[in-house]
Amino acid sequence: MRSSHESLSRARATLAPLIPAPRAAGGTALSVALEDSPLGPLILGAVSGELVMCDFWDTARSPGRLEKLAGALGVPLAARSDAGIDLARRWLEAYFKGQNLPMTVPLRFVGTPFQKRVWEYLGTIPFGEIRSYADEARALGNPRAVRAVAQANGRNPISILVPCHRVIGSDGSLTGYSSGMDRKVHLLTLEGIRCTDTGRPRLAKEPG
Repeated sequence: MRSSHESLSRARATLAPLIPAPRAAGGTALSVALEDSPLGPLILGAVSGELVMCDFWDTARSPGRLEKLAGALGVPLAARSDAGIDLARRWLEAYFKGQNLPMTVPLRFVGTPFQKRVWEYLGTIPFGEIRSYADEARALGNPRAVRAVAQANGRNPISILVPCHRVIGSDGSLTGYSSGMDRKVHLLTLEGIRCTDTGRPRLAKEPG
């Protein structure tokens, strides 16, 4: 599956011009790093030990997302280490081995108040479980906000750790995933959820 996504070397070549030289210690900055994964390169971003970004690298959109995030934070980009990135790297390594770990990575959400509420809710969906967008809207106290919830999910800046992949359509269909449906299926399967296709994608829990 990895071969169907962009390579780590290509991602690094695209990212390099955005961060021309390592930034010296001192001063707040958005630290960034590219990490490989079974599903292609991941771009990680952190500020002062808090993870603000985890996204599958996409040459067409990732540079813009990264610069927009740095602008929203009011900090420059930096090629330097950060405790938030180190913690996320270890968490992700265990996750891709199928381990169900508690969330020990400090997260900082950068978005509107509504988006932050949506992303906080996503973090409450347990490993190996799914919810619908309607479930999410009801949990947030606004059952009619299904479309707004879906849009906020699509703008989730911290993929995997904030598991928007665990949300599906009310009819059981997988619906969209901004990083690609194949990745969504892989992540759900990793968590023990079998994805079947009977004319349209549907989900069924693996037998215990």
